[in-house]
Amino acid sequence: MSAPFIWIIFPLGVGFLLLFITNQRILSILGGVTGLLLAVTAQFFPIDTALSLGSLSLKIQSSFTIFGRSLVIQPAEGPLLTIIYGAVALWFFGAEAADSAKRLVPI
Repeated sequence: MSAPFIWIIFPLGVGFLLLFITNQRILSILGGVTGLLLAVTAQFFPIDTALSLGSLSLKIQSSFTIFGRSLVIQPAEGPLLTIIYGAVALWFFGAEAADSAKRLVPI
């Protein structure tokens, strides 16, 4: 798994799928939970470092090549990703209270 896929391509795909949900409460909860999971992943799973969980070893690579170009997320950008996706989660949960989740969350 690569870091740009997790924190760039995956959220774009989730946003596209959320365009088809009409229930505002479910929409804001799904968007907020996705942002929260991405923030927790950025905080606790290091980029370009093997993480051993018993017999399981997990490594998130820092680059992803698409059409001959490389998307790169450096290990030093992990805390920034945590702040960004944590703020996104709070924003989406707040969008439920403001009745604007239908327009805000998928975008």
